[in-house]
Amino acid sequence: MSQRLQKMIANAGYGSRRWAEKLIEQGRVTLNS
Repeated sequence: MSQRLQKMIANAGYGSRRWAEKLIEQGRVTLNS
C-alpha cells in the first residue's frame, strides 16, 4: 500500500499535511535513496 509523503510526515507528528507540503516544495525534506 502506498501513502503520500505529506500524510506520512503528518502521521509521524511533525505537523499538518499542508505544512508538510510546504516543506517538500521548499526542498527541506530529503529521502534515503
